[in-house]
Amino acid sequence: MVRVVFVSNRLPVTINPDRQPPHDVQQSSGGLVSALRSVAQDYDEVLWIGWPGAHCANEEEMTRRLHESSSAIQMHPVWLSKDDVEDFYNGFSNSSLWPLLHWMTPYARFKRSWFESYRRVNTKFAEVILAVARPDDIVWVHDYHLFLVPQMVRKIVQELQEGGYELPDRPKDLPIEDAEDDSKEFLRYSSFESIGSSSAIAAAAAAGAAVTPTDATPSAAAKDSRRVSFSPAPRGQDPRWHSLKIGFFLHTPFPSWEVISTHPNVVDIVQGMLGADLIGFHTYNYLRHYRSCVIRLCGFTPEMDMVEFEGRRSRLGVYPIGANCSDILNNMKTDKFKEHLTEYADQFQGKSLVLSVERLDYSKGMPQKLAAIEKYLEEAAELQKARKTKGEDESDSQDNDEREQKLEQLKQRFEERRVKQKESARGGLRTAMSHFWNKAKSVMLDQEEDLDHTKTVFLFIAVPSRQSVQEYKAIEEEVHKSISTINGRFGTVNHTPILYIHRSISGDELAALYARADCCLVTPLVDGMNLVAKEFLVAKDREVDKVVPGTVVLSEFAGATQELFDALVVNPYDVEAVADAIHLGLELTRGDGVDRQYRWEVSERMRASVLANDAVSWAGTILKDLQEDKNIGLIDQPTKGPAKVLGMFAKDFSASNSGRKAIVLNFDGCKDTVPPDPKIWNPLLESLSARSDIYMTIISGRNKEFMEEKFGKLSNVALIAEHGIFVRRPSEKHWSELFYDDSRAWLQKVTPLMQLFERCTPHAKLDIRRASLAWYFGDCDEIYGTFKTKELVHQLALSTGNLPCEVCQGEKFIEVKSLRVANGFALKKIVAEQDKLGSPLTAILIVSDDSSDPSIFQALPKDRAYTIRVGLGDTCARHRFEDWNEGYQFLNTIDADDPDGFDKAMSFQRFQSCLGDESALPQVDSDEAGKDADIIFDEIGTEES
Repeated sequence: MVRVVFVSNRLPVTINPDRQPPHDVQQSSGGLVSALRSVAQDYDEVLWIGWPGAHCANEEEMTRRLHESSSAIQMHPVWLSKDDVEDFYNGFSNSSLWPLLHWMTPYARFKRSWFESYRRVNTKFAEVILAVARPDDIVWVHDYHLFLVPQMVRKIVQELQEGGYELPDRPKDLPIEDAEDDSKEFLRYSSFESIGSSSAIAAAAAAGAAVTPTDATPSAAAKDSRRVSFSPAPRGQDPRWHSLKIGFFLHTPFPSWEVISTHPNVVDIVQGMLGADLIGFHTYNYLRHYRSCVIRLCGFTPEMDMVEFEGRRSRLGVYPIGANCSDILNNMKTDKFKEHLTEYADQFQGKSLVLSVERLDYSKGMPQKLAAIEKYLEEAAELQKARKTKGEDESDSQDNDEREQKLEQLKQRFEERRVKQKESARGGLRTAMSHFWNKAKSVMLDQEEDLDHTKTVFLFIAVPSRQSVQEYKAIEEEVHKSISTINGRFGTVNHTPILYIHRSISGDELAALYARADCCLVTPLVDGMNLVAKEFLVAKDREVDKVVPGTVVLSEFAGATQELFDALVVNPYDVEAVADAIHLGLELTRGDGVDRQYRWEVSERMRASVLANDAVSWAGTILKDLQEDKNIGLIDQPTKGPAKVLGMFAKDFSASNSGRKAIVLNFDGCKDTVPPDPKIWNPLLESLSARSDIYMTIISGRNKEFMEEKFGKLSNVALIAEHGIFVRRPSEKHWSELFYDDSRAWLQKVTPLMQLFERCTPHAKLDIRRASLAWYFGDCDEIYGTFKTKELVHQLALSTGNLPCEVCQGEKFIEVKSLRVANGFALKKIVAEQDKLGSPLTAILIVSDDSSDPSIFQALPKDRAYTIRVGLGDTCARHRFEDWNEGYQFLNTIDADDPDGFDKAMSFQRFQSCLGDESALPQVDSDEAGKDADIIFDEIGTEES
């Protein structure tokens, strides 16, 4: 049974507690709501968590009403107090996050109390998710209001597994699972630590459960920490909670690091999103900005579309949201639509209609748009005057010259802009754009009858927004003043250039305006997607009577630019460019120099793309990727098993297929000396390499001089330096190249940068090698070294994007190496050499501490390789050692041909005390070992894992 849980700031309904049922719950409209409702039919059950949009005195009763009004979607409200709404929504979300997400830093304001409220509300949402969801559900979190929710859910689950939460009683209306089936175990409700309008009480009320306060007058501290206390269910904990699928989609832009870093809580924002398995953005630019923030804040270099953080792997994806096509097409079938369209066709007969539909927000660029309209009207009046002189006075050469000069200036502007757009392809403009500019020249210069641009009507539908915020009040006043000025300058008794509607309108009326408009003016200063342009194209159905063709003037800073390849793309700050684009757009759809077929060709190409990639398709794609992608989520981690398990692992390696076996050690520590002391290790390694059935190899990223110094006396051991560039085979004294890498030009570009950071970071050391560079900061001040490391990683990520090298991070070092160099490549070549020599290696034991190069664990088939990771961190190895001390004990048991002895070996405390006495090392008294083994088993247990 597949269930999906949608989580957003608002439920798909709005409540009005003052009205009587059924009018107290009103369904909301919009592209997101329609899209998610459409995909609901593909799942067995759909839940939606969010705030219902109003305060209610009787939350329990209103929750019951929400359940009654639910049909295909079960709604679970998160009740917020007035203070929460003010600080969380109006404060942190819209006065702090919204401006920065749209590059509007002067409008951003910060208050510490706002973030506390934001964290508290996000915690409520996370708790309600865990209260109503199941471990095998799909959870999809939406937008910037809930940045922290994905990571909060993960942390609560972790605390739950560790016994830090008590699990409340299960909601009564959720299905009861089979008590005998632990595989279906999930969270249940029980009791609460505190009362009030907490998410726990809200969730219980949402399920119709009675809630009894534990204290009628809670303390102030209890009110501030309204949170559910969870505990394991009586039938046991379900480990599947760690694999809960969580998706997150950001509906706004994500700005560059330089902008978002101005936010005091940027670390919480970036890491909060990393709790999701799939993080979606509208465009690749937004994804790239977020990835840059991960590099700067987390100090590691993620893959282009994959981030590994705290044991989880998250995929970054680009999913441009589509328009709500079905609602628009359905509105166009209604009688009201036909009435409105007939009315507007008559009203604007003989006039050009330019439509602008925007929320009254400072990110929409309304003042800049009005300035462009004023410029357009000025030039239209001058051009109209110049054209009239042709018929009035042919002998007046001065007027003729003036006309030709104005037309020539317009022609030059078009030509310059065409070349510039073609060269840069800025804003997603395609080659077809050059055809548009050329067509425009022929239209405006060759036709005898010119389109009268002085009869253009601009219709503004400005939806009120956040009218209590001072910045929005200022924008509204400025817009009203500009409209009055323009209408006063260019208006007549019979013609008003700008019509202004300061309210929202019905869907059928808006569809009729889309259908009648000749041009849609969409020029936000920055916008995540902007669906107005797409909705406008959906309404351009050629088969519907009275629908006219239309063009789109689109800001290059709107996400829709990446898809609408035939739009007239402009810089919204360039007033003259926008004015020219309006002129061109109207000429292409209404000018006499363009045939009817071509007029429709402009919009129909884009319309077909919009219809094929609508909101339903968008939602289905994200949910499918979240459900089916096997490479995201919890990373398989080898556990540090009890001694007996590792002893069995050693026994399995020793008892494997007859023939020669290889032991490969990858020493690549964090400081200037290899972590295992050669004085202690070399006797053991010499003993192992002397055996005829073992081929001993040591691999490192260090140079050959370093390897020679530390392990040069081991004559029977193969030494590989610089990740495989150089090799010294057993019984040889000279080094040779294992393979040659001639792609070294990138070193000349990267070396100066890393040398600069070496000079600027006290005690840092740069190791320049044949095909790699390593920057070690283990001896630096910990705080300053970490800071400089993050900065270096960010600069390297920007500098090496198109170079044949990769940036790797290890324990206290950063390495940049050729893409042709890897420990895994070297190991494969060594194994192949032994096969050619007629002494194939039947089993290979690989023990590595190099977190920067996992290829060594992936080089050979699993049935042939025995892999062990030394130290913490993500890995694909099968087992893990805490440190090299355990590795020494493990290899010692293999050397002694006593694999069963590993689980009887010395305790770590005794082993550490023996490090100073070389003679104590590898001799182990069996009786003493047995006693020590009893101590070990008492501490860590003997059960297998």
